[in-house]
Amino acid sequence: MSRAEAFHLRCLQKNCKEEIEWVAQRMRRTLMEVVGEQEGVEMYSMDWLRQRVHFHLEEERCTGQVILAEDAAGFPAGHLILRLEKSPKGEFFGLISTIYVEPKFRRQGLAGRFYDRAEAWFRQQGMEQAVTDTADDNTPLLRILQDRGFRIVETADSMVRLAKSLNPATA
Repeated sequence: MSRAEAFHLRCLQKNCKEEIEWVAQRMRRTLMEVVGEQEGVEMYSMDWLRQRVHFHLEEERCTGQVILAEDAAGFPAGHLILRLEKSPKGEFFGLISTIYVEPKFRRQGLAGRFYDRAEAWFRQQGMEQAVTDTADDNTPLLRILQDRGFRIVETADSMVRLAKSLNPATA
């Protein structure tokens, strides 16, 4: 078993306040890592982040998932938030909203498992494209994404949008 396979991936429990809080706090940490501590804290309130987690869990509002990774002892090791989005042209695509891996669990392949899980789920939903956004200087994530076949398709301010075709004929 690889180190990445040692983690158990499961859907977040919709009514578990502790899990929702854990993910919301890690969403804030993600922002702090990507845009800086002050801007990451000021960008969204904790209440907004909690509501955003809830949004992804409400089937009537969002076709999405929140996936929690746990280590062998059941400790949360990271999360993945993904959903289906509609472009301004009316085309649907899979959006990887957030991936976070606790620092002590990094470099063990967990982010790769999250990306594999997202791509598989998008394909099950009939999506032909996976998309994600990050800061243009988020070199570790850009490297992971580009190694997985994502390409920069848009830049705005200090952010980039990356996309990957999920259709084997156009990949």
